[in-house]
Amino acid sequence: MKKYRIVSGFRLTVFVTIVLVTVFLVCCALFDISTAGGASFNRYKVVIAETGDTLWNIAAENMPEDQLICEYIYEIEEINDLETPELSVGQRILVPVYEEKT
Repeated sequence: MKKYRIVSGFRLTVFVTIVLVTVFLVCCALFDISTAGGASFNRYKVVIAETGDTLWNIAAENMPEDQLICEYIYEIEEINDLETPELSVGQRILVPVYEEKT
């Protein structure tokens, strides 16, 4: 049996690291590991604020079942670049729409 000698420990470490990362990425792609479960973001819906509307009401009507309302309100604020939670009558609000994964 032929004996092998490690000449460069650094080269071996780099090679093993590259092989492990490649195997991990292939496994993730094959088994769809990187995809988040539940709902996935697809598009925006435009909601026009009416008298008495709040971000809480708008979020409660449009949010997915498995998400916390405070997180969904935060998303709406970020998407619309809102500095305050107050809405004006007639103000257009973009709301993320999620669809259940099949």
